[in-house]
Amino acid sequence: MQERDVVRAGNTRLRRRKRKVFYRKSLLVLFLFVFVTGGLIFLSWRPFLAVKEVSIAGIRALPKSDIQSDVASVLRERYIFAFPKSNIFLVPKRDIERTLRAEFPRIETIDVSIDTRRILHVALTEREGKFLWCGATMHSVEDTADCYYMDSTGRIFDKAPYFSAENIYFTFYGSITDEIDGQILDEHYLSLTEFTTLETFIESLDNSSVASFACEEKEDEFVLYLGKTMGENMPYMTWKRSADLAHLKSNIDSALATEPFKTRFHTELSNLEYIDLRFENKVYYKFKPTF
Repeated sequence: MQERDVVRAGNTRLRRRKRKVFYRKSLLVLFLFVFVTGGLIFLSWRPFLAVKEVSIAGIRALPKSDIQSDVASVLRERYIFAFPKSNIFLVPKRDIERTLRAEFPRIETIDVSIDTRRILHVALTEREGKFLWCGATMHSVEDTADCYYMDSTGRIFDKAPYFSAENIYFTFYGSITDEIDGQILDEHYLSLTEFTTLETFIESLDNSSVASFACEEKEDEFVLYLGKTMGENMPYMTWKRSADLAHLKSNIDSALATEPFKTRFHTELSNLEYIDLRFENKVYYKFKPTF
């Protein structure tokens, strides 16, 4: 019985010693953690490790001051309320890129880097305005519409000014994809595949002397307005949205090579009312009567 009591007492003292050792080691680890973390935080705020200057390059139409302001706003933030994002080793390049892309859809590419002089370089390229998108439906000559620039992929990226001269850009009308709460910027006119196919078709017509200045999407059909300027009773070409555009182009080429349409199209375009391609392997057209 006494031997058991001695063993229990020995085990109790051993557990106490182990507990003390554990507490001491824990306190030491905690002290080292606080010391090292505090030291890193202190060091991260040293001026010689902070971004000294922000350089913006490659902009043409974008406001430089607004871009610099957005970058500075990101750099003023902190990681876990302690480490500055302005530290040259902690600069959040992806955060800067996401912020600028969200604020300026005109931006096409962004490259963020830091040199040995602690200068943060933000190099941008801007999207090229190749087309205009001017709303869901075509407006009349007297009306004005809010128009937006589109790039070669059909992405809407910036508000366009009012153009006093007509048809500086080829213009599209119709719905845009994934419009949410009236959001227009950074959306697409049609899907990329459909837009690219449509653009190629219109360009091929232009190369065949079938000039046009605007295209309107109307549910399951497209209407291409022919000529060079907007006006009253504009001649147009129409086809089903589901049509094979390569096949339509072949039909148009055949029609343009056949008399009397060949001659009348080139000499009486102002009298042309429409070209209808909605029927399989048929090209219907109508000219205004002449007296």
